[in-house]
Amino acid sequence: MTRKRPRGTYGGRNEVRRIAQRIADELTSTWPGARGTVDLDKVDEEDAYVWIAPADPTSSEKMAFMALELVNSLAARHGFWIVPRILNGDAAWDATPRLRVSSSVLSHR
Repeated sequence: MTRKRPRGTYGGRNEVRRIAQRIADELTSTWPGARGTVDLDKVDEEDAYVWIAPADPTSSEKMAFMALELVNSLAARHGFWIVPRILNGDAAWDATPRLRVSSSVLSHR
């Protein structure tokens, strides 16, 4: 089996996952009961998404500010574009990453 990507790409993906998971862990440890997951599926040029479902909907705004601070302090330092997403309401939560259609796929329809 031949490798289609250079070895550094895989190491970079693992580093993105590690940092995104650290952001999710920081948020869920600050707000007990909140849930988080890392999604490495890309839509544009972002490196990862961090999906957070707050236990208390009134904490959504505070969680969003903390998520942005963590992204700026952890991800940006490494040159990664990690996008935090705070979900509104427990009904929107799905612990598995979401599959999104790339805009390039839509343009070929």
